Amino acid sequence: MQVGSRDSKRTVNGTFRVSRETYDAIRREALENRTSVNTLLNQILWTHFFSEWPSLKPKQVAMSTLTFSEIMSRLPDDDAKRIGGLVAQRNWKSHMLPRYGAVTIDILAEFLRDFAQRGGYGSYYELQNHERIITIKHDLGFRGSIFIAAYEETLIKLAGFGARIDTTENEVILKVWVKGSPSTASARASDGPDKTKPPAVDSKGSVPGTRRGVSLPL
Repeated sequence: MQVGSRDSKRTVNGTFRVSRETYDAIRREALENRTSVNTLLNQILWTHFFSEWPSLKPKQVAMSTLTFSEIMSRLPDDDAKRIGGLVAQRNWKSHMLPRYGAVTIDILAEFLRDFAQRGGYGSYYELQNHERIITIKHDLGFRGSIFIAAYEETLIKLAGFGARIDTTENEVILKVWVKGSPSTASARASDGPDKTKPPAVDSKGSVPGTRRGVSLPL
């Protein structure tokens, strides 16, 4: 692929390789926007290196994490959970199934990494042994955790995995396993009924120092 880069003084021709999938996606979007591949690539690269705003597709809105956190803090818990589930369902139908078909744990982890890092929701951490432990740390408050946990829970159910999700004010911890893992029975046993009184929620919707959890059996 050759790309010409033009400023007020000169044009530079460069040659580089991309995957067929990437090239087809660029070409498709260029056709949809009635522009050339060269022009579209220049716009994408210029935005990446020089613009203060991220590159957005049509019908997308740039929003800071502070703004998103403020919106989340004003929602009831049920609404934050419902929105997280709806976003996951739409991403499953529009991105995961068309691109991958069958979803493995590796693909799920990759998708959640993109959700956290490229989506701007938080930082992604991962550990592997007999189970996959994925942690997303964020600054979105407790209702942000509810939103992220609902997003993960919906994807887990759609993919058919077993998992346990725990949340605090600033992190969501996902432990996911496949059928036959030694974690399955222990996770089910540990998820007994919560007989404690729910903690008080402060003005920001936060419950510092507390953890909520849910198990999703196979």
